[in-house]
Amino acid sequence: MQKSLMLFAIVLSLLYTTVSAQDESEYERLHRESDIKRQAMVAEDLPLLDSEAEAFWDLYLEYRVADREIDDQRVELLRYFEEANDVFTDDEGNRIVTEALLIEKKRQELKQKFFEKFSLVLPGSKLIRYYQIESKLDAVKRYFWTSGVQLAPLPES
Repeated sequence: MQKSLMLFAIVLSLLYTTVSAQDESEYERLHRESDIKRQAMVAEDLPLLDSEAEAFWDLYLEYRVADREIDDQRVELLRYFEEANDVFTDDEGNRIVTEALLIEKKRQELKQKFFEKFSLVLPGSKLIRYYQIESKLDAVKRYFWTSGVQLAPLPES
């Protein structure tokens, strides 16, 4: 998994540098590439029986589409933050943090909803392994989302 995580990290680094570049076609291409690598990593580290595979992969693709919608909201917020590149008013700061927390709440609700669905198609031992894989991949993704973002400037005292 370590080697695969490195490849995934490289693709993500390209993807999230493109976030600020505003090149939608390049962003979409890199996002598709990262989705393909992500799915390959899950397949590599989560051996499934034939009886589990079809239901799991259908559900997995449904989950990834829903998760992508939340990712896109996060990217829009990051773009706004990067483009502003200025000291935020208290109201703007509160609005940005509130929006970021709402996005994370949506992600948590999505994970809970799909945990219940995945638990119907995977035994507990594979469910926890899948959750671990997703958690690692999400951690790498979050790193690349935030690594290039500067801290918000403070007003001069």
